[in-house]
Amino acid sequence: MDASQPSERSSLNWFLAAVLLIASAWAWRSFPARELAIGFLAAGLAVVVALAASPLLKMSLHTCFAALVAGLLWPYKIFVVAGFLIVVALAWSRLAAASFRRRSHIR
Repeated sequence: MDASQPSERSSLNWFLAAVLLIASAWAWRSFPARELAIGFLAAGLAVVVALAASPLLKMSLHTCFAALVAGLLWPYKIFVVAGFLIVVALAWSRLAAASFRRRSHIR
């Protein structure tokens, strides 16, 4: 699915948030263990927060989900450090790509 226009991305992200939050409610009712429901809820809330913050700043959902996964690994310190390094590298790559796109449009 291609969502190259900002309005398309916004509607796709709202759809994604709704699917994740509905999946969370379904998992909560369907499974005795709550980890899956909490994971869907955390992912859905991350998308909602990114959408709510979008008028102020452009958040990368790639970076957001990488940070979420790194946070889920908190009992395993080596994985948290590795996850944090991946988040930093991903954030840097998004900034570098945005900078490259700006420079290529100027010429």
